[in-house]
Amino acid sequence: MTKTVLIGAGPMFAVSDAITLGVVERHDEARSLVKSFVPSLTALLSDEKQFDCFPEHEKLGRLADLRTQAPVAHWLLNGEFDRNLSKLARDAQWRSFRFHSPSAKPDVLLVLQFMLFEVESGQRRKARELYEEYEKSPVEMPPQSLRFSRNPRSLLYTHLRAVEIPAQTLHKARESFRAAATRWEKDVCPILYVLLPEAARIFAACLRLIGKPCAPSNVLPLLR
Repeated sequence: MTKTVLIGAGPMFAVSDAITLGVVERHDEARSLVKSFVPSLTALLSDEKQFDCFPEHEKLGRLADLRTQAPVAHWLLNGEFDRNLSKLARDAQWRSFRFHSPSAKPDVLLVLQFMLFEVESGQRRKARELYEEYEKSPVEMPPQSLRFSRNPRSLLYTHLRAVEIPAQTLHKARESFRAAATRWEKDVCPILYVLLPEAARIFAACLRLIGKPCAPSNVLPLLR
């Protein structure tokens, strides 16, 4: 794989493929795949000047995409998210977004990404603030039904406020989300903007927020 290809899309496909392999219980292959590209990814991100050959908008976009993969790859290999990698990913995504949209509000996909980065980096308060600032139809607290469970941002938000919600309600919400998000026979993206990597990160974040193990071995079986 050439450096140009790696800078372009290699890790994005590799992370997704590794998660897929883990879901179907081909764990050795998944780990081997991640280990095969992490050194190159790390080397690339250690010197952002390597991206100067691209126009600024493309450089920022590629860096944002690659930095998003780094904490997920670390989680797959080590069983936990690296706070610094998640912060770097958040900052890279924000820079790219602001370059293209200097004054716009982030859309629902970016809000979800930013919330995940904040949870993964231990910034729970910031994750709550993102939801409260940008969610157009926030979930009622405490929830009166499980309608919110198919909204990944609302699912995260309720887990951020887990002390205010019965544990059984959160469990049912996760089960409802899982059932909807894993209908792979219907679509590769059964819930809008939630592909397999996002589903894995959402479950990992929810479990982490309620103090449960959230390593790949705990999360990926939920996506079968």
